[in-house]
Amino acid sequence: MKEDREGFLQPRIDTKTCIGCHKCEKICPVILRNKGEWSLQGNEIQRGYAAKNTDLEERLRSSSGGISALLAHSVIQQGGVAVGVGFDEKWMPSYIIIDKEEYIYKIQGSKYAQAQIDISIFDKIKTYLKQGKIVLFTGLACQIEGLVSYLGGYYENLILVDLVCLGISSPGVWRDYLDTFTSNQTIRHINFKDKSLGWHRFSVRIETNKKVQSLTGDKDFFMQSFFRTISVRRSCFNCPRRTLERVADITLADCWGAYKKVPHMDDNKGLSAVIVHSRKGLAAFEAMHVEKEELKLCDIVEGNPNMIRDIEPDYKHRGAFHITRNHISKRLAFIAYCNYNNFFHFIKNTIKSLCEHAFK
Repeated sequence: MKEDREGFLQPRIDTKTCIGCHKCEKICPVILRNKGEWSLQGNEIQRGYAAKNTDLEERLRSSSGGISALLAHSVIQQGGVAVGVGFDEKWMPSYIIIDKEEYIYKIQGSKYAQAQIDISIFDKIKTYLKQGKIVLFTGLACQIEGLVSYLGGYYENLILVDLVCLGISSPGVWRDYLDTFTSNQTIRHINFKDKSLGWHRFSVRIETNKKVQSLTGDKDFFMQSFFRTISVRRSCFNCPRRTLERVADITLADCWGAYKKVPHMDDNKGLSAVIVHSRKGLAAFEAMHVEKEELKLCDIVEGNPNMIRDIEPDYKHRGAFHITRNHISKRLAFIAYCNYNNFFHFIKNTIKSLCEHAFK
């Protein structure tokens, strides 16, 4: 795996050592999907909910309603393990395995840069499954398909939870962001969706030995690179997994939009949208002590259109951003192309707002 100029790891085939077995092509989910050979299983339930963790402290540590933490508690209490994304020693998102409840906080909260999955993690998951342990794997739909391909199929003791996503940001851009704005500082804590201002207006909070930086998504440079799609992986613009039917047993998302259907549940501290796809997922969801109310799937999708619809790429500024980042100045790249309040963005949004009001 080699890092490209946009900061993403890409597979590179060494033709000198390749033995021509074609196994990589035979198990690739994308190729199998294109051939119509990837079968979706376990979408017999398809039921939606608004839900939240009744433990307020744990919910505040989570990005939305704290449902993934509850699932992790349930699985670990049964002697299983939870696999999710934490941070490594350099504050880069990375998959880790949790087998004790006191460590669940490490895999709570969204990480907006692509997480590294070490092959040893998949090896350990396979070993746990063969030992009969319950394994909870939480990740993006594409990562879940990768795991299922690696395992060679589904396991009854494997609970798969995916997340509705706009796309995934470059780990290289995230590294540059930290190097630029926290240089010569020791990072102590990072929260991509801090709820100090409430769930509806979350902030990116970075605590170091010298400062506490807390910026809302419209002011944080990294989040703006993500929202403007200039740091989003190119394959995310044509994602075959944007569909209501999933490989996962459960899909989690923020309950955006749909919270208006259940206003009594919204305390601005986080509310999850949950879609249960399989009987296994339903059993896991119903085993938890959670405040919930059933929602129509169309209401969840309306608030999370990225679940079924591709995002529009901003190729116009993307190239210039990465050229500036790689060859001129990382700081200049972020300021010039990831500043919500720059003049051109201000004019564009002003015109858009005026037009929307004029045609109401």
